[in-house]
Amino acid sequence: MTSDVTDGSTCGTEAILDTWKFFSQNFGSILLELDSLERGALEGTLVATTTTSITITRNTLRVVFPHLLSEKRTLFWLACKLIDQRLVMRGQVFFQWNDKTKRVVRIHSQADMVTSMLPIVGNLENVSRVFEGALVTPEFNMVPDISSDSQYWMQLFC
Repeated sequence: MTSDVTDGSTCGTEAILDTWKFFSQNFGSILLELDSLERGALEGTLVATTTTSITITRNTLRVVFPHLLSEKRTLFWLACKLIDQRLVMRGQVFFQWNDKTKRVVRIHSQADMVTSMLPIVGNLENVSRVFEGALVTPEFNMVPDISSDSQYWMQLFC
């Protein structure tokens, strides 16, 4: 990777590693499986099709979905449905290669959390409630405002 590699919301190898650290510390039993690897439509791109499995732990709820545990307790029932659930998500990781530097300059990943969460919480309205105030997006990425200062969040919650 180049020193200024980006994932669209953070820049630099340390920032990318901080993002990965955030996920590995706040979700249980992460398993990332490579299903296929193909050349992308654009020159110098590769597309990896993946299956990502995660477990929603108490720590996940506390750090990633804190609004479900708020003092108001109006969404606590969603937290109860999600605790210890295993989500299996289909996704893709896009890599952009720079021929001059012979390194990756951009990584973009996405995994479909909605489809795997829907049967657990019952309907799309409840899925929406889960992500309203979460630190991750339905595409299993950090919320952009959070990822730009992931070091701060790591110190605060971990």
